[in-house]
Amino acid sequence: MKPDFFSLKIVLVAFFLSLFYAGCDLFQKDDDEEEPKEGFTETLFVNPEDGQIIQYDSAGRKATFIGEKDSEGLPTKITQAIVDGEDLSEESRTVITFDDQGRTTSLSSEANGYMTLEYVSDTQVVVVYTLPDHMESFQITFNPQSAKKVGDCGCPGVRKETETSFTRRSDANAPVVQQPPRQEAPPVSLKSGLELEGDIHTYFNQTVNPVTGNTVLGMWEAPDGKTGALKIIPEGPGKFNYFFPSNPAPPPPAGFSDKAKNLLTLLCMGAIPITLAKEQICLSFTAGFAACEAILTAYVWLCRANSVHTIGTFTYDIYSAKSIHVFVNSLHPNLPAKRGETNFSPSGSSLPEINIVYDAYAVIGNLTTSPPDPDPNQGYTIYATILNVIPGIDQAKLSMVGSDGYTKEQTFELDASGVCSMFIPGALEGVRDDITAEVINQYPQPGQTVTISIIF
Repeated sequence: MKPDFFSLKIVLVAFFLSLFYAGCDLFQKDDDEEEPKEGFTETLFVNPEDGQIIQYDSAGRKATFIGEKDSEGLPTKITQAIVDGEDLSEESRTVITFDDQGRTTSLSSEANGYMTLEYVSDTQVVVVYTLPDHMESFQITFNPQSAKKVGDCGCPGVRKETETSFTRRSDANAPVVQQPPRQEAPPVSLKSGLELEGDIHTYFNQTVNPVTGNTVLGMWEAPDGKTGALKIIPEGPGKFNYFFPSNPAPPPPAGFSDKAKNLLTLLCMGAIPITLAKEQICLSFTAGFAACEAILTAYVWLCRANSVHTIGTFTYDIYSAKSIHVFVNSLHPNLPAKRGETNFSPSGSSLPEINIVYDAYAVIGNLTTSPPDPDPNQGYTIYATILNVIPGIDQAKLSMVGSDGYTKEQTFELDASGVCSMFIPGALEGVRDDITAEVINQYPQPGQTVTISIIF
């Protein structure tokens, strides 16, 4: 049965992809997705040591794709994209990360918020969206196989509130031992060659504890006005590496453009369900609908750039620039954006270290539930990880309020791990739980209160 099912999926993907490239009405009705009439120019980055692969530009709005190349310089994988917002501001720029299957795993934008996607199964994707002001997060489940432009969004986590008479929940069956979910290490890309390498450190002032859970976005600018994106990979807690070519580019390898576009085609297959149900996904986050639409439109736009008319193709080698100005943004769903910048010469022997320093107080690194999308009447555990903790001094509080009237809260004295957890019994379908983690402070600081919401 598996081969037949796989063949069916291929046929369905091919069908949707044909619609995608045909520019059918499903992709052309939104005002914020109008295709520029003048088309796009594309720039190929053919240096084997350059993490950039291809850049599309429409009237100054750019989408730059970053990934890996083989020894001849042909691209082999796309791991990240940097997409300008409609207003071309630094704050609206979005960094999008992809897994080995070309699916997007996160979208981060200072102006439009922070979104992660966890692929639990073929029919269940857990979407967590944090508002740009960091004050509230929302959690739903999205079914990519039932995405629709109108009507049902295929989001089983979004259900109509009814006049159901809720029964009281009980902690009688709460588990005695609670273990935090295993934290997956961030994916690390292999270096593509002998390129120059520099370090980026993100840490808290005074304690020098690492800041974790952040995404780092790096851009460069050459004296001729050309701009692009830095290849940045995580190296460990609070540490990232950025890269730059150490030699001039050789002649472009044959087939570079075709190979790059084939990679983009595979990547954009994953955008089809999101495109079809963009409005319905964002309607689930009523408090942040406009910002949610903006961040997902960036995802849709980068794939449209690969399907419309190209008016020019150029190659560019950043190694040839006499000097490079670099600015790096550290984006965190619970903390204000922080920036660092530097200058260097590509012909130098090393890249300067970039340090990005956060204020020295305890903050919430993440707030999650396990399971992430509990079924009706299924209990779940809240987990919060507090960063930059002073053991035995800092305290945190977990609390939840259910729409069925059930409430619970607990205060924790934090140890060096900074992890605290609380079990919540299950509820009937349609019940909404608002969950809050708070670092106890007489004068609350940014990042010390985070709220997420789930619906049974």
